[in-house]
Amino acid sequence: MDQIGILCKCWAISEESEELFDCAKENIEECWPAVEAIAKCELPAACWQAYVAAATVGSRAEALLRAALDDLDIYARRRGALSLAVLEPKDSKEIASLLMSQEDRYLRQVAIEFVLVLGDNPFQEKALKKLSSDAEPYVREAARRLL
Repeated sequence: MDQIGILCKCWAISEESEELFDCAKENIEECWPAVEAIAKCELPAACWQAYVAAATVGSRAEALLRAALDDLDIYARRRGALSLAVLEPKDSKEIASLLMSQEDRYLRQVAIEFVLVLGDNPFQEKALKKLSSDAEPYVREAARRLL
């Protein structure tokens, strides 16, 4: 196993305590190369932490977090999407539309975060109305709180 593989395994093992994740967030400039590498590893428990840590570096993380939208692990994808929303990407409307059509209820709920960064506009109202009638009560309640 190479150094990145070992690092990924350590991050995955420390998922519960989030020690390495917290350290990376506090020292993001020094840890940025490692965070980028960990985000590409095959261990979802390490990837989601890298996605969240990446957001602390700001817009430099946008490409990495956009790639997270295609993560095969649903939880890692969700955490990556939430982190991307923090960056308020210019195409938040398109990302929100994509997420609203996902099968996973939590990804549909994440769409709300992208809708909120759009400000007050017709799409925001339409999207929140759509989500407030979602089949999943969890998503409906989250959207209704914002209407």
